[in-house]
Amino acid sequence: MLCEKLQPLLIVEDSDTDFLLLAKILKQVGITYPIHHAPNGNEALDFLYRQGSYQQLSKTPFPVAILLDLNLPGMGGKECLKIIKQDQMLKMIPIIILSSSDDPTDINYCYQYGANSYMLKTTVLTDYKKTIEVLVNWLEVSIFPTL
Repeated sequence: MLCEKLQPLLIVEDSDTDFLLLAKILKQVGITYPIHHAPNGNEALDFLYRQGSYQQLSKTPFPVAILLDLNLPGMGGKECLKIIKQDQMLKMIPIIILSSSDDPTDINYCYQYGANSYMLKTTVLTDYKKTIEVLVNWLEVSIFPTL
């Protein structure tokens, strides 16, 4: 892999159960990135802008990618996506929407505002694991920008 292994993978997910399942599957399929968890859009932006409790991370690399749920408390995933993709400093970070919504309106909105991929969180564990395997393969073969 060509990108820096110290770059974290930022997972923005409000459900602890969904986050723990995703983290477990990522480890099972061989993810090597450190994982950072933000439970909502506000905390994700604090992490990206190194604000609040993340000020000490000023020398930490930006995430290699962001896995973003749409249905979040407070600032939702759509608003978070829009803010990140309109920011000159952050807009090159790949954002993969990982949502249970297959609503075409949600899908179209996310691509309109710069999502790099839209993947479904399925309720069938084997299907969900296959989705995450594809995601990890994409991360492994992709060349990412230097931020």
